[in-house]
Amino acid sequence: MNRHSNPAHRNADSITKRYLHKRGISSTSPLTSVSGDIMYSVPLGLGTPAQQFNLAIDTGSPITWVVAKSCISSEKYTLGSLSFKGAVGLVSQDSSAMGATVDGIMGLWYYPEGSDVPILNVLKNSSALTQPQIGVWLKDSSTEANAPGGEITFGGADSSRYSGDISYIDCGGDTPWTIPVGGLKVNGQTINTSGAMATLDTGTSLMLVSQTVSDAINSAIPGALKDSKVGWFLPCKGNYPITITFGTRQVTIPYTALAVQDQTATTDDGTTVCLSAAMYPTGETATISNWLLGDAFLKNVYTVFDFSTPKGRIGLASLGSGGSNNSQDSNNNDNAAGGGRRAMMSSSLSVLQALTVVAVAVVTFT
Repeated sequence: MNRHSNPAHRNADSITKRYLHKRGISSTSPLTSVSGDIMYSVPLGLGTPAQQFNLAIDTGSPITWVVAKSCISSEKYTLGSLSFKGAVGLVSQDSSAMGATVDGIMGLWYYPEGSDVPILNVLKNSSALTQPQIGVWLKDSSTEANAPGGEITFGGADSSRYSGDISYIDCGGDTPWTIPVGGLKVNGQTINTSGAMATLDTGTSLMLVSQTVSDAINSAIPGALKDSKVGWFLPCKGNYPITITFGTRQVTIPYTALAVQDQTATTDDGTTVCLSAAMYPTGETATISNWLLGDAFLKNVYTVFDFSTPKGRIGLASLGSGGSNNSQDSNNNDNAAGGGRRAMMSSSLSVLQALTVVAVAVVTFT
């Protein structure tokens, strides 16, 4: 008897297909580092046949939108081997808005209320994923303009990119992907973090903290210099790691990530100093309720954004051999002396995404 003529077999086939559909898939897509790790983009296909757009991944935004020369519409979106519907909220005709390397933003917020707007809610509601998770490995490509920048996995974590166990911390507060800070140590000094909450944000380049915490972090580094408009500058070379604790997981950031190597200024005695990644909001009304830990932090840990619980949770793991950024702390030399110096901004100091960096001709250190 033909297998497919048997009603029992046909019924079994139908059940199997429904089961496989509900089980979902896991899909890994490559990331591109844009302009020396200012942002990381992923290719997204719109329509049939797919028209490809490069979108900056942003766990600090709920909306996915695309800039195109002409308005397009689509009911189908492809991300690697993953297909889904109805998550791109805006398509604009302003093709100059984002420049040539990025076509828009992929918002990766998760709303516990079950909204149909953010991509993660769409994927969870459709049972498209093996697990309601995304795993992110950001590769350190800060010395290159546009280069391979790691990968993002929808539907789980890539075990080749991390080692050991993943430590999960429940999210809290009003902003998605926000977790309590358990401790902070810089150059052997413990910094007060009482009540601090941190949002892990792939759409922010550096680390935005309160002015009190920024001053404490940078003051712990010998030779640190402060400008009232731009923020802190550090000796470009040193061996002063910063360690942040979340739950039972400690994440150590190498000094080369704290002192941003391609964002420099020169003091009046010719010493080159580097912009500190630990910045604070500037301006008369600038305030911050949560820290924003961006790519300078995320490049040093494998991160899982898990939306299996009502408010979500963050998973952190040590980078494995397949995800190592091979960051090396430099020897402690070339320290700049303290206060009262003036420096001309070098041409390499650019406006960094989502952070207030004021472009001025002369910087006065105090």
